[in-house]
Amino acid sequence: MHAAANAEPSLVALTQQFIRDHLIPVNTLIAFAVFAVAALDFFRPFAPPAAPVAIYSTTALCALVLFIAGLLPVRPAARASGPQGSAPKARLRQRPWWALAVSFLALISGLGWASYAKASDKGLIADTWGAAAAIQTALVKLQSSADGADAQLRTIIAKQASPTLAGDACPTIDCAVGMGASEATLRRFINQGAALPTDPASFGAAINRLSKSRSTARMGTLSAYLDTRALPDINARAAMVSIHEPQELKVIAAQLSPELRPRVAEIFTGSNACGMPSLRLTEIAAINGDKPLYEWLLARGADPALPNQWCKGGPFAAPFTAAALLRAGA
Repeated sequence: MHAAANAEPSLVALTQQFIRDHLIPVNTLIAFAVFAVAALDFFRPFAPPAAPVAIYSTTALCALVLFIAGLLPVRPAARASGPQGSAPKARLRQRPWWALAVSFLALISGLGWASYAKASDKGLIADTWGAAAAIQTALVKLQSSADGADAQLRTIIAKQASPTLAGDACPTIDCAVGMGASEATLRRFINQGAALPTDPASFGAAINRLSKSRSTARMGTLSAYLDTRALPDINARAAMVSIHEPQELKVIAAQLSPELRPRVAEIFTGSNACGMPSLRLTEIAAINGDKPLYEWLLARGADPALPNQWCKGGPFAAPFTAAALLRAGA
């Protein structure tokens, strides 16, 4: 029994131990390194041009540093206070992982530089194997299609976030205001030196038209006027508006005295007409029943209780307010 236990290991056992301790780790190391380099080679068209150089240079540098570190002498370990002292510190190259790490990094660097030096932009595998080249071409086309679809999606989202308005195509700022351009377009004209139109008739006609149509540009247009001081006072009577539609006359008649209501058309038509009245922004919004614009103006500091009058004299000089006009049109 004791003789059998102390017998030397058989040749088969020694071979198995050698394969387990040496060949399997080395083969695994080689296989992984080859796979890593092959993957980098195959996907070379999808990576930045400088990526292979950076990767293989880094692995080569790491291998060199690790190799030199393994050759450096080790300083003697400090003695402990006890009589035994501390165990001597092993050299780096004596550690099991050192040779594997240096070999692995060196193998990736060598194979990688060989692939990079001998291959075209498609990589060595695609250059020598037609099936791989076909797969690579298909992937490149798929990526191009995906990039194109992504670009189209970003364009659609950008247009939805910043819709193009009719006035954005205008060649002048007067046209842009009249047609209802976006605030960004108006500010681009302003930055180029153009001045916002402030003539009461043209300004009033533009704002009145935007309010009637509930254009999404109306708040942005007035923001540009107020922020640039082209309209210095939000409560100023800065707009002259032609009033003739039946609904407008109905709103105006509702806040006149009962005896004057049947004669409301005489305010703006006929030989004794008052002409276009000078109105505030709140009054234009109230006549048109544009509550969103009316409330936006109030939030910016407009006063709907300020009095105004249709004519300078005569029976139609009776005062009115924006608040009264809005109630009459409700």
